[in-house]
Amino acid sequence: MHSRSPLTVLFSPASIALLGSFETPGSTGNIILSNLAASGFNGKIFPIHPDKPSILGLPALRNLKELGGTQPPVDLTVIALPAGQTVAALKEIAQIHGRAALVVSSGFKETGHKGAALEKELVEIARNSNIILLGPNCPGLINPGANINISFSGAAAAPGNIGFFSQSGAMFSSFITWTQKARLGISTVVGFGNKAMLNEADILAHMSRDAGTGVIAGYIESIDEGVRFMNIAQLTTRNKPVILMRASGTSAGARAASAHTGAVDGLDMAYEAAFKQTGIIRAQNSAELFYLSKAFASQPLPQGPGLAVVSNAGGTGIIAADACEKAQISMASLSEKTIAQLKNILPPYASFFNPVVAVGEINAEGLAKTAEAALQDRNVHSLLVIITPSSFFTLPQVTEKLLKIFKKYSRKPIFCCFMGEENLMDIEAVLGAAGYPLFSFPEPAVHSIAAMYKYKLWKDTPMPVNVSYRRDIHKARGIIASARTTAKTSADSGGAVELPARLAHELFHAYEMPVLKTKMARTSDEAVQIAKQFGQSVALKIASPQITHKTDVRGVALRLDNPSAIRSAFTDITARVRRLRHDAYIAGCFVQEMAPNAAHEITIGFKRDSRFGAMLFFGFAGLQQEVFKDLSCRIVPLSLGDVQTMLREIRGFPVLTGTRKHKTINLTAIEDVILILSQLAQDFPEIQEADCTPVFVSERGAVVADMRVLLSKSCE
Repeated sequence: MHSRSPLTVLFSPASIALLGSFETPGSTGNIILSNLAASGFNGKIFPIHPDKPSILGLPALRNLKELGGTQPPVDLTVIALPAGQTVAALKEIAQIHGRAALVVSSGFKETGHKGAALEKELVEIARNSNIILLGPNCPGLINPGANINISFSGAAAAPGNIGFFSQSGAMFSSFITWTQKARLGISTVVGFGNKAMLNEADILAHMSRDAGTGVIAGYIESIDEGVRFMNIAQLTTRNKPVILMRASGTSAGARAASAHTGAVDGLDMAYEAAFKQTGIIRAQNSAELFYLSKAFASQPLPQGPGLAVVSNAGGTGIIAADACEKAQISMASLSEKTIAQLKNILPPYASFFNPVVAVGEINAEGLAKTAEAALQDRNVHSLLVIITPSSFFTLPQVTEKLLKIFKKYSRKPIFCCFMGEENLMDIEAVLGAAGYPLFSFPEPAVHSIAAMYKYKLWKDTPMPVNVSYRRDIHKARGIIASARTTAKTSADSGGAVELPARLAHELFHAYEMPVLKTKMARTSDEAVQIAKQFGQSVALKIASPQITHKTDVRGVALRLDNPSAIRSAFTDITARVRRLRHDAYIAGCFVQEMAPNAAHEITIGFKRDSRFGAMLFFGFAGLQQEVFKDLSCRIVPLSLGDVQTMLREIRGFPVLTGTRKHKTINLTAIEDVILILSQLAQDFPEIQEADCTPVFVSERGAVVADMRVLLSKSCE
């Protein structure tokens, strides 16, 4: 995992050339050169200026051609020129065999078509010349370990173990400032701007190999190569935590992102699914991104779910206990030995059970002993100490006493929360230097501990194993091929073509999907004969290539159990639909066996996402789904573990485990339907969408009643 990265020449160059307006104070070039010079870079720096022999005390070259004879060629060239001059500059870099270029200039695809064309030209030059290109519209790169600061930020970042990448210049600068305040160190901070060549997958791959990076955090607005990114993340998170905040998850955010860096937004559900499947920890906001980074960078992972809370006030202990329940982490059950120790330390009116409340008049020594009693307990896997203002100790006193205890238990994560204090900078510096994160409120601390334990469980989970289902792939290909001429264009699916119901049924049979017996009847007499063959009550459903939602035109009749009812229903349905839909060709009715009694109706299907490919969804069908939007999603291919977790994510899952009216349903049968659809999506990328609604599930199994299959335009 720590092999040499192909991007080392970018992140740890031996020589750096700079193109820009360096002589003008306050200009982009001047700021970047000043920051680089001040960072103490040990390699060679070559400012390029046609007239000035030196800039900021550094010898300057008149042009890049004067670097042509250097051996080896210059590693990295920083371009801080107007957008219109960047193409010529990159060509000059290619001529001297430069190895990497960082373009801080703006004015590219984020500005429209003209800028996009300019950006495309940059990429073509870079690829043809084997130049690594970062940017354009890039806020820069900082590597404290190599004494490199190529950015607008003059903040001196300390070396450390957090690697951070950002699609936003503001988040780039904010992260550096925040780590300084929290007394945290960074391995690398990089902004990739418009991601013309290098994107988040490339940076993630680099940081996964970097031995100096222990925690990876990032701010993204889009992911360009979803499948590649997931493959890299799947391996990376087995060794290092990856914490990402994705903005533009709302429609307003998506519009802002497009104007910001030219990002084209995907479905947020796809991002959520991708993060879950690859072990990425998703930060819901910028505050969470920062405090999770702090927690993971500072403390070891908890080896179990048991959290102990020690506080000098009852209310804060209750707040922490509530936060534990919401975060789904356990309040540790203290042993009898621990409780006995606490009774010897605390007055009789204290709370000796978790949360341990060491009453208001406790002093610094008593708090430290209370914390140690909790840490000694085998049931305690992590500790949160909450301190509120008190007249019985000062913060420096209690901090000193606690740190002496904490050092004895370095294998357990320990967090501190000092509430109600106005100025904690000095205390935060002391705790931060010792490696203990300080929080102002209990909830973020508890949430961080819970996230660390969930990540520990992820690391301990075996790599997923994909399941392959038996199917007649040759028959399925023939069905898809015949759809080119027989399928209709779907008006509500962006020009995709929809398989007729007959072909959709045949396709599902080729995959051994459990489906209700269904046959086409062109007359009422034919419907009666088919019902006799089925030997049970049946349903009639209108058969028309122009009608997708049959219930909208009252094109369905259920529980028909005699010839008279079947004939009457057939006539009523076909006549009514002809009146309502003059444009529709009515082929007759499908005759279908009835679903099992007392079965639940669920929906299972997949839809292609532009970033990640096929996104498979599961949830209850009908009104419950329309109102509550209770869906869980994953990206194809799915492992059995993915499916099992997916089922349990929906809020309605307890209904499937049994109620007063329903027995526990056959979960394995649902898993089979999902995995068969996953196989279908893998086998046929030309299937844009497949929808099985409803799927009837009961204790006996699962069976698909209706399905819809859409092919992309390429199949027309």
